[in-house]
Amino acid sequence: MAKKELITDYQPITPKVGERYRVLKQNKVYLQATPGRIITLLEDDKSNLPYRWSFSDDQSTRHMNRCDFVTTEYLELDEA
Repeated sequence: MAKKELITDYQPITPKVGERYRVLKQNKVYLQATPGRIITLLEDDKSNLPYRWSFSDDQSTRHMNRCDFVTTEYLELDEA
Protein backbone atom coordinates (compact mmCIF):
# COMPACT_ATOMS: atom_id res chain seq x y z
CA MET A 1 0.00 0.00 0.00
CA ALA A 2 1.32 3.45 -0.97
CA LYS A 3 2.16 5.85 1.81
CA LYS A 4 -0.12 8.93 1.91
CA GLU A 5 1.57 12.31 1.83
CA LEU A 6 0.47 15.37 3.76
CA ILE A 7 -0.97 18.06 1.51
CA THR A 8 1.00 21.25 1.97
CA ASP A 9 0.30 23.14 -1.27
CA TYR A 10 -2.45 25.35 0.15
CA GLN A 11 -3.47 28.25 -2.07
CA PRO A 12 -3.48 31.83 -0.70
CA ILE A 13 -6.90 33.49 -0.51
CA THR A 14 -7.60 37.15 -1.22
CA PRO A 15 -11.08 37.72 0.21
CA LYS A 16 -13.36 40.38 -1.26
CA VAL A 17 -16.02 42.24 0.74
CA GLY A 18 -19.29 40.32 0.71
CA GLU A 19 -17.78 36.90 -0.03
CA ARG A 20 -18.75 34.02 2.21
CA TYR A 21 -16.28 31.40 3.43
CA ARG A 22 -16.66 28.08 5.22
CA VAL A 23 -14.16 27.66 8.05
CA LEU A 24 -12.21 24.44 7.48
CA LYS A 25 -9.72 24.68 10.33
CA GLN A 26 -9.50 26.91 13.38
CA ASN A 27 -6.57 29.28 13.41
CA LYS A 28 -6.26 30.10 17.11
CA VAL A 29 -4.02 33.11 16.61
CA TYR A 30 -5.80 34.97 13.83
CA LEU A 31 -9.29 33.67 13.06
CA GLN A 32 -11.00 32.07 16.02
CA ALA A 33 -14.05 30.58 14.31
CA THR A 34 -15.47 27.09 14.67
CA PRO A 35 -14.85 24.76 11.70
CA GLY A 36 -17.99 24.34 9.62
CA ARG A 37 -19.23 27.88 10.25
CA ILE A 38 -19.93 30.22 7.36
CA ILE A 39 -18.36 33.66 7.73
CA THR A 40 -18.72 36.77 5.55
CA LEU A 41 -16.03 39.36 4.86
CA LEU A 42 -17.41 42.70 6.07
CA GLU A 43 -14.41 44.96 5.67
CA ASP A 44 -11.04 45.11 3.96
CA ASP A 45 -9.34 47.76 6.08
CA LYS A 46 -6.39 49.17 4.18
CA SER A 47 -6.07 52.26 6.35
CA ASN A 48 -4.38 50.53 9.29
CA LEU A 49 -1.03 48.81 9.43
CA PRO A 50 -0.97 45.90 9.35
CA TYR A 51 -3.91 45.64 7.01
CA ARG A 52 -6.71 43.49 8.34
CA TRP A 53 -10.00 41.88 7.43
CA SER A 54 -13.23 41.85 9.45
CA PHE A 55 -15.31 38.66 9.23
CA SER A 56 -18.76 38.09 10.68
CA ASP A 57 -20.84 34.99 11.38
CA ASP A 58 -24.24 34.71 13.04
CA GLN A 59 -22.78 35.35 16.49
CA SER A 60 -19.98 37.90 16.31
CA THR A 61 -17.44 39.83 14.25
CA ARG A 62 -13.79 38.78 14.21
CA HIS A 63 -10.73 40.57 12.91
CA MET A 64 -7.81 38.97 11.17
CA ASN A 65 -4.49 40.45 10.13
CA ARG A 66 -3.54 39.86 6.53
CA CYS A 67 -0.94 37.16 6.52
CA ASP A 68 0.02 33.85 4.97
CA PHE A 69 -2.54 32.12 7.19
CA VAL A 70 -5.39 33.14 4.86
CA THR A 71 -5.18 30.02 2.75
CA THR A 72 -7.35 27.17 1.54
CA GLU A 73 -6.13 25.29 4.61
CA TYR A 74 -8.35 27.49 6.78
CA LEU A 75 -11.08 28.93 4.55
CA GLU A 76 -13.04 27.68 1.53
CA LEU A 77 -15.11 30.03 -0.66
CA ASP A 78 -18.80 29.23 -0.16
CA GLU A 79 -20.68 29.77 -3.40
CA ALA A 80 -24.03 28.40 -2.19
